[in-house]
Amino acid sequence: MYAWSTPSEAAASPNLAPYALKTEIPVLTPYALKTELPSLSGYALTSQIPSLAGYALTSAIPSPASSAPPSVADASAKGAATQYALADHTHASKTRKDRVQSDAAGLITWTFNPAFDVGVVPRVCAIAETTSGVTDVINVQVEGTPTNTGCTLRVTRTQRSVVALIGLTILSIPSSPGATWVHCFAVTS
Repeated sequence: MYAWSTPSEAAASPNLAPYALKTEIPVLTPYALKTELPSLSGYALTSQIPSLAGYALTSAIPSPASSAPPSVADASAKGAATQYALADHTHASKTRKDRVQSDAAGLITWTFNPAFDVGVVPRVCAIAETTSGVTDVINVQVEGTPTNTGCTLRVTRTQRSVVALIGLTILSIPSSPGATWVHCFAVTS
């Protein structure tokens, strides 16, 4: 064994110059042997990961709407919401329609089902239904101003006769309309 009193004496020795003193070797406690490292075969270098520019963030993907779709409009409009409608959705109708029967005096109280939005005054049209061969003139009129919930209709009937000798059609005094079926339509803008 060799003994040196200083590191410079050890460094000057021709045979042991490439070696260090034991006291000069750092402690390797936080390091691991190469055989103790886990396998990195399931990992990639950052440079090997493809760009995500063509992909969207989850928050940018449209989600289903949580409310009913808007009602039908007279003019089309492009939407701005990033939500989509589910396949079984419906749009609120801008019309109400029904076949109702008047009472014997010819009155009808027609209640819209469902009601229009508050403040909406719909346009109402009604047509009387008659059996084949009836020649009487039947009129259906709206009484008062319709509301968003309904309207009142009145059916009137006038008998019509033809005087054969002079070819004139004569309307006689109105008669009781009786129970008459009426086709009703209410439309909003």
